[in-house]
Amino acid sequence: MPSNSAFTPWYFDANPPPLLGVVDKMGLTEKQKKFIKICKDNDLKVYYDYSGRGMFGETCPAVDVDNLSDFPENPHEFKIDNMGLGYVIYAQF
Repeated sequence: MPSNSAFTPWYFDANPPPLLGVVDKMGLTEKQKKFIKICKDNDLKVYYDYSGRGMFGETCPAVDVDNLSDFPENPHEFKIDNMGLGYVIYAQF
């Protein structure tokens, strides 16, 4: 979706809102805040609307990586889905 579209969600925008403002308004857990900080500090693109297996429509922050070693911390501290072509690491709670 082009960035000049009126329907582009803010998380695809070139200038997302400051991290602190997003985290405070989303009501995230401490673990989710830690996950977002790890991702942002290492230039990983965070998706805030991931709904993983068994989440029944609930959403959480996530990143996608080609290899688990691409995640700078221990990825097993968070949940992991393997989609065949890579991994989605997400902080459900």
